[in-house]
Amino acid sequence: MSFAEIQGPKVLEKAYVSNTGSWATLLNSNGSVSTNGNKISWMYNEMNQMTATFSLRNPALAQYLVKTYPYWLKHMVDYQYYETYPEVNAAGVRVQWRPKIDAWNHGYHATEQALVAYITTQALQNKPVVLHYAYKGQPSTATIRPYFYSGRIQSRQISNLNTFPNHKKHKITFANVQ
Repeated sequence: MSFAEIQGPKVLEKAYVSNTGSWATLLNSNGSVSTNGNKISWMYNEMNQMTATFSLRNPALAQYLVKTYPYWLKHMVDYQYYETYPEVNAAGVRVQWRPKIDAWNHGYHATEQALVAYITTQALQNKPVVLHYAYKGQPSTATIRPYFYSGRIQSRQISNLNTFPNHKKHKITFANVQ
């Protein structure tokens, strides 16, 4: 077992705020976890991604995601004007002074969380993971992976990608993702 696999679940246990089903993302001045503090979007995303990744080897950790994903969707997604809020207070209300787009909240973390959530949720449910790639030329099967994870290529469909010259669209279905 790696250091992360041993220490990571301890971090999750300490950072989980059970009464709201959310992650604490800040520390108090004494170093303790601020369970009543604001939730910072990109940190929240990273906590969900870490939990989802660890859940592939330790499915019991998915118990957190059953609560933290809905919290994210309810409190941190702007359904009217789109994107995500960079910060919400402990009650789940947007912190108004921060712009939605800044150096840390610019779509990357939310998009990555969506990708990781899809891949790991499918894997935890023993379902195939279908991803689409644009490759120039024919890639080696050994180089095609479901993001940072590993998996067995179950099927591959190749088609033209007219909007991206010299590239082909590869629809890859993975099984046994871990």
